[in-house]
Amino acid sequence: MAAIACLGLIVYATLVPMAGRPVFISLREPLLVAAAERLCAYGLLGGLVALVLPDRRLTACLLVVGAAFLLEFLQTLQPDRDPYLPHALQKAIGGLAGVLLTQIVMRRRRSQAG
Repeated sequence: MAAIACLGLIVYATLVPMAGRPVFISLREPLLVAAAERLCAYGLLGGLVALVLPDRRLTACLLVVGAAFLLEFLQTLQPDRDPYLPHALQKAIGGLAGVLLTQIVMRRRRSQAG
């Protein structure tokens, strides 16, 4: 449920008009803040997907990368949004990092428990 909720929030933040988008600072956030926001949101999504699919790393990676690129592409349907390949890459990197870090933590916990 947490992975679905996280994806729902990401879909909302990605596809709503700019006036309805949640922000940390302002609609004109500094590039570093916006990049960190993308990395963290997709990192969390990647970690949650990895927890749902613990033995399916490739599937988890494909899901988060696919979501990143699909949602960035769907921004073309919103006249006030700005789809941009580097944004999709930041999101994909965050998602992959979340999957891989979660896999590492889960593997270490299993080895310590066993």
